[in-house]
Amino acid sequence: MEIDLNLVSLPANVNKDSETNPYPGVRFWKQSDWIEWKRNAEYQELKAHGTIPYLEKKDGQCIDNAMAQAIKKTMRAAFTELSKKEMAPATWGRISTSGKLLFKTIMESAHPLFKYSYRGWKLEHLATNEYSQWKRNHLNTDGTLIDKSKRKKTVVKKEEPQDDDLDANDDSPDECSASCNDISIRSDNDSIGRKQKQTVFSISGSVTKKGT
Repeated sequence: MEIDLNLVSLPANVNKDSETNPYPGVRFWKQSDWIEWKRNAEYQELKAHGTIPYLEKKDGQCIDNAMAQAIKKTMRAAFTELSKKEMAPATWGRISTSGKLLFKTIMESAHPLFKYSYRGWKLEHLATNEYSQWKRNHLNTDGTLIDKSKRKKTVVKKEEPQDDDLDANDDSPDECSASCNDISIRSDNDSIGRKQKQTVFSISGSVTKKGT
């Protein structure tokens, strides 16, 4: 989702620092109101359906799951915009004043219901909960965006054959085979030599007897 900053308007001039709720229909103007209400069984039911219970419309109606997903989508785009402008903080609590202003401007322009809170606590609360996971999945350690198209594919190391496999598949004679061949040849030669000597000895004996 790309954000055209030319189409983003500055937040309306609402006194968010006033403790007095200027919106009679809004139930959770202050965070303390929300904390108190969380003890209500209705909170558990809404949370189970994937909504963000403290976000409400001007008349106090809670948002549905579809709007909750749309808000989170816009928030991820706003985080990306911060990164592109080198404003993405290491942790959300360390965001700069200019970065926070840009973020609030984007979010409140797209979703005015964030204005219905004392000192913008609703937007701050949601951003704190969402930013760390987004940062882990989308930013490098130096704060730049991860280029998913250049992610290296996992290289599966080919398993080396075991020694037994090498012996079974190797047709060339090894050192042991060569030595055995040498021994066999020498043994054959020695046997032939002995036979030749015996023949000579036998002939010599015969000649000696005849001469006698």
